[in-house]
Amino acid sequence: MQKSIADFRWAGLVTTNYDQIIEKAYSENGKRLQTPVPVLRNADRIDYELRAPDSIPLLKLHGCISLAHDIAHPLILTIDQYITHRKGREKLFSRFAEYAGEYSVVYVGYQIEDADIRAILLELTAPEISRPMHYVVTPHPSERDTKIWISKRITTISGTFDEFLATLQEKIPPGLRGFQSSAKNHPIEAKFVSHAAPSEDLLTFLANDTNYVYAKMQSESPNALAFFRGAAYGWSSTVAGFDAKRTLTDTVLSEVILVDELDRPQKTDFYLIKGYAGSGKTVTLKRIAYEAAVTFDKVVLFLRPDARLLFNPISELCNLIGERLFVFIDGVVRHAAEFETFLRLARKSKLALTIIVAERTNEWNVDGESLSPLLDRDHQLRSLSLPEIDALIAKLTQYRCLGVLATKNLEEQRQAVLSYADRQLLVALYEVTSGKSFPDIVFDEYKGIVNDRARRVYLVVCALNRMNVPVRAGLVNRLTGVSFIHFKEHFFGPLESIVMTEEYKPALDMAYRARHPWVAQIVFERALPNEGDRFDLYISILRDIDIGYTPDRSAFRECIRARNLRELFSDPLMVGEIFRVAEQASQDDGYLYQQQAIYEMKRSNGSLDRAHKLVSLAHKFLPRDRSITHTMSELELARANASRTEVERDLHIAQARQYATRLTGTNADSSHGYGTLVKVELGRFMNALKNPATADEEITAAAKAVEQALSEGFQKFRNDEHLLTAEAEFSKLLLDQDRAIRALGKAIAKNASSPFVARSLSRLYEAKNNLDAARKTLQDALRVLPGDKWLNAALASLLDRKFPDEGNEAEACWRRSFTEGDTNYTSQFRFARRLYLNGKMDEALVKFSQLKLARVPRDVKVSISGRIRENGSVKKFEGVIARLEADYAWVTPYGQQRSIFLSCSGVDVDTWQNYRRGDKLTFSIGFNYMGLAATICN
Repeated sequence: MQKSIADFRWAGLVTTNYDQIIEKAYSENGKRLQTPVPVLRNADRIDYELRAPDSIPLLKLHGCISLAHDIAHPLILTIDQYITHRKGREKLFSRFAEYAGEYSVVYVGYQIEDADIRAILLELTAPEISRPMHYVVTPHPSERDTKIWISKRITTISGTFDEFLATLQEKIPPGLRGFQSSAKNHPIEAKFVSHAAPSEDLLTFLANDTNYVYAKMQSESPNALAFFRGAAYGWSSTVAGFDAKRTLTDTVLSEVILVDELDRPQKTDFYLIKGYAGSGKTVTLKRIAYEAAVTFDKVVLFLRPDARLLFNPISELCNLIGERLFVFIDGVVRHAAEFETFLRLARKSKLALTIIVAERTNEWNVDGESLSPLLDRDHQLRSLSLPEIDALIAKLTQYRCLGVLATKNLEEQRQAVLSYADRQLLVALYEVTSGKSFPDIVFDEYKGIVNDRARRVYLVVCALNRMNVPVRAGLVNRLTGVSFIHFKEHFFGPLESIVMTEEYKPALDMAYRARHPWVAQIVFERALPNEGDRFDLYISILRDIDIGYTPDRSAFRECIRARNLRELFSDPLMVGEIFRVAEQASQDDGYLYQQQAIYEMKRSNGSLDRAHKLVSLAHKFLPRDRSITHTMSELELARANASRTEVERDLHIAQARQYATRLTGTNADSSHGYGTLVKVELGRFMNALKNPATADEEITAAAKAVEQALSEGFQKFRNDEHLLTAEAEFSKLLLDQDRAIRALGKAIAKNASSPFVARSLSRLYEAKNNLDAARKTLQDALRVLPGDKWLNAALASLLDRKFPDEGNEAEACWRRSFTEGDTNYTSQFRFARRLYLNGKMDEALVKFSQLKLARVPRDVKVSISGRIRENGSVKKFEGVIARLEADYAWVTPYGQQRSIFLSCSGVDVDTWQNYRRGDKLTFSIGFNYMGLAATICN
């Protein structure tokens, strides 16, 4: 009879048995409606495991015989072990509590005397907890037991489990018991060019992780007022056309969506739209996706928040549709490592795939370093232009959302919006239609919620949604005692248009959001101005958060980030307690240990020894994480600076150098390793100069090490501010220290061919304006080592800067400063520039086309340098705008046929908005990895 349990659809299964009877019962029922997925530990990623439509969670609270030998998660066999052995699976009990708050529960095989069931019921029967009625199936219940069960809001059903299932079989016809929800058809199949059926993995991916964007897609009921107040979730507002068209939309459509296949930079291309919080990134990204799908009939997927971009389903889909697939992602840096792996696999497989992501500018700058080298192009969403302002006013008028603007004429409305044009769009919409400040509006809204529990729900949602993650209804229930059912019945009215709800499919749950993460941030800051109140809420959240769910895991990581904690809490004891509670929520978490180590390093009077222990633990659990390696190198440098003895300092310096070196070379995706390495060597050089007993040879060796670290770093990160600062400091030390001058002079006299010694001495002569000596030093070294790349690069750079008439010699030196295919990108760039200046334009353009694919951060590729000069000053050119887009233009100098790229980033917003095609401009011409680039002259 137990097999018949699989004849019905259940929300979940929970057992305290550690056998596999349930799994066997399902496997032996050929007509089963669901497939149980055992969940055994806190760390099990429950929303990943429940991806298939017919999956059902099977929580095994006391463990499973399949893990009988797992020392960390032993079976619970006795009452005593119930307390001691819950470690590592506490969250399974919490998940059961969440289920019990939203669904009716049938208890089978339990007595009121059972210790484990009593502990669970104690939590579920608290008077403030709202939940549906529960039931217990038990043979021959006594009157006493029935009354006790009733007191706990549990109805007694007399009988055995077999009798209960038999009654269900009798009373519920097969047609009403549920059905297999495994999708056999999906609207995207209309795009297939193959008759092959999609795999279950693909159908599951399409159902759980993406929105397929097409003309007949389902969407929620549109709400114009909520949209203009920042609620951009779902697709109803996009389908209804509430949004005012942004100029950038047409730019991306024409240059990314509609571009010919032969003109794409590579088979799998990757683009970024960035803007500051509240600038309209999400709305713009959805508009581009919708236009691509509906207007231009492209195959478009929009990844759901916190879903994973999986290679196998995407690869399968690309093969089935026989045309390019466009994938849009709103926010990617939180999963940067996972996305990078996907993109590399996609490019290796040459998938016809275009990925367009939107990200906050500040978050991309901080956490997007590893992805930046992979970009093919980025676009900046700027403040509203005049045509965009007119379009916005028209939309506000159409949907009667003008607010106080309704009393003004069109010109007054335009001027009112224009006065906020340099502010973020979300702020402008709030303030210009209400006449009040954005923070005051948002906080007044919060204070206006009369019901205390409703206000608490909103605060909890804001505390987590400010991190741009959906907030699971189960977690809110744990924190506030308000189930989703209770929310709909009692709080939907007070929180309408303030708290948005959506289905969170992977967890069989619902989720809440504030209208916008920025709104959530303001509520959090204004409602909790006191550190103690923030601390209490943080502790509550960390105790109940469940990292088995992806949104909780993302929020957990933001909560424990050292930088965030330093901004929120001045008391290290509070932060220490937060970390202690966090360790209970996520055991053996390398990221958590790393953040604790960073906090110890950065806080005043922090313990570097404790930081070392913590970062060592982080490295133990995440040995290949490059960010942890960087933390280790910076920590060793800090320990060296705090050392009391020379031996101790040298030991830490050696360790710092070793860790930093691991982050350099061909696979370096950021300048961090080089920056630390330069600091290490510069510190060594400074210490050598300070010590009167230091031999000249040691000073020379230290200077050589600094020069080498700078040279290698600049080859990949030519304009890195940290390297430039270190270079300036190094040059100043050389110029100011007679000992350095004497030591380098003696070394070069003994061996004129030492490349980095020659570079340092040449740098010193240049600083003293003895240019002939600087040139001769490098030329003498090259006579001995004519093929040395570093010496050739140094001489070519000197000639470009100080000997402008020696273009041919500079070109020859630059040509010898690299070999084809190496990573000396700065030398290749300077060579391409010199070719152009020497009139070899076609050869220069070939070289620039190769540099476009260099694996360096995007900002390195587009940074402009080497401006054309005349008579010692930057040369000014005149020309006209040949083409004008939202965030860039092409200008054609008078007397030339080739147009030159001009980015909006160097032009203030008002000036750019006034530009028109055909306008005359005065500009300078420089170079970046893409080729020539113009900069407006003031």
